[in-house]
Amino acid sequence: MKLDTLNTTLTSLFFRTKNDKDWTAEYLSESCLKLTGYTSTDFTKKRIHLGHLILEEDRDRVWNTIQEALANKQTFYLDYHIKHKNGNLKSLHEQGQGIYDKNSTIIAVERFIQDVSEEKKTDLQRIQNTTEKLSNYAEELENTVQERTNEFKYIVQKLTESNLNLEDQIQETRIAESKVLHSKFLLENISHNFPKGFVIVFDLNFKIILVEGEEVIDWGFKDTEDVRIILDDILGLTETAKEKIKLNIEETLKGKHCSFEIEFNNQCYLVNTTPLMNLENKIEQILMVYNNITLQKNVELEILNTLKKEQELSELKSRFISMASHEFRTPLSAILSSAILIEKLNAPGKEDKRLKHVSKIRSNVKNLVVILNDFLSLSKLQEGKVIAQPSLFDLIDFSKSIVEEMESVKKSGQAIHLKCEAPKIDVFLDHKLMQHVLFNLLSNAIKYSEEGKTIVVKIKIENDHVFIAIIDEGIGIPKEEIEHMFQRFYRANNTTNIEGTGLGLNIVKQYTELMGGTIKIESILNVGSTFNIQLPLKMI
Repeated sequence: MKLDTLNTTLTSLFFRTKNDKDWTAEYLSESCLKLTGYTSTDFTKKRIHLGHLILEEDRDRVWNTIQEALANKQTFYLDYHIKHKNGNLKSLHEQGQGIYDKNSTIIAVERFIQDVSEEKKTDLQRIQNTTEKLSNYAEELENTVQERTNEFKYIVQKLTESNLNLEDQIQETRIAESKVLHSKFLLENISHNFPKGFVIVFDLNFKIILVEGEEVIDWGFKDTEDVRIILDDILGLTETAKEKIKLNIEETLKGKHCSFEIEFNNQCYLVNTTPLMNLENKIEQILMVYNNITLQKNVELEILNTLKKEQELSELKSRFISMASHEFRTPLSAILSSAILIEKLNAPGKEDKRLKHVSKIRSNVKNLVVILNDFLSLSKLQEGKVIAQPSLFDLIDFSKSIVEEMESVKKSGQAIHLKCEAPKIDVFLDHKLMQHVLFNLLSNAIKYSEEGKTIVVKIKIENDHVFIAIIDEGIGIPKEEIEHMFQRFYRANNTTNIEGTGLGLNIVKQYTELMGGTIKIESILNVGSTFNIQLPLKMI
């Protein structure tokens, strides 16, 4: 056979059907179609098999030869006849072999077919020549088949490797997805259970896109889906707090980390902000962490109050020492001097002088007692040991007894008048606290008034309250100092030469308030002062 005859070689790739001897053609060359007279549609759509075209007497032989060669993984050679579509017979020569996977399972059969009808009609010499050429061609064809088989095996190997790599990538992807899901779950769990506060994320338009934490509901968020709320819509948040939040968000948008405190629904929160970047490293959102520090604030306030009380006690001690060194020295010196003089005035006829010194001793002792009582009262008030214990008594008779008691300490020519339209006023107040209040105010009126001046005590009832006014004609209080007169140890500038501790009015104010009342001062310098007390008729 001439070499150009190879161009008419018919090549087909066949796959075996389930249980018959037919071979379904997956590919047929144009020469094969020309050889059979059928079209590719006949083979693919009408399901015509090449086995149908082989003459019946050749079919078993062809089938058995192919099966034996495939079983032994050998190349098979066949000569047989087929029936052309037009009815003519064709003599064919075929060579082929199986293609196997890595498990040695046959997956395809590659067949090469030649039309040898014309050669059969020539003389024996030509048949021999053709046979020799066919043998050479067969060898060449076998090499080609082997090359193609190797190429096919290489492709299968590459596909297998690709498949393994793909499986590895899929496994790595699954592991990565699992890690991402775990991280997401962990983040959601942390944010959802954020203790004593919550975390919140704002976008660039001040809209909330995420909010999670224990106190989310306290801020008006019903659930985690209720997040598209503008900052201005949060109820209960003051305008000042909103402006502070916006200001810090704007600072955070500049890349700053901010920390500030705000109040909401009587709760104090420490807020920390941080910018959140996108993939382009640009600020896209703001993370804000709200921590409820109300308890810490209360503890801090309690500590500050305790420290303040300790400082006040220290100041009280310091002032007491300073004041005592002065206020105690004067009356004690006077008492000592009077005692010495009394000792020397033992002769008859000097009784009046002795009585004068005894009175002086009595007066100074009383002053010392007042000072000590003031400090004792202040100490009890500071420790919270003074509790109002009301009882029922007549305020008019009570006030008269106080006025009579003050007769022994008033200055020469001074007069105390009690004025009240009602003959009797029953009150339910603390008897001891009222005694201290009236005694202290009347003592001040006497102390800061000159001899011969009048002191008036007015009492009246309005509705469920009793009003008491202590009016004197004394030195008065400078206008700018009136508001400071109830402070501890405070004394007006015009009382420098008059003895006193500066504690009396502070104690009076606290005692009045313990009984549910108030006290106010009206004063004109060098004219006099009026102390107005308002008390309930009955303590609740």
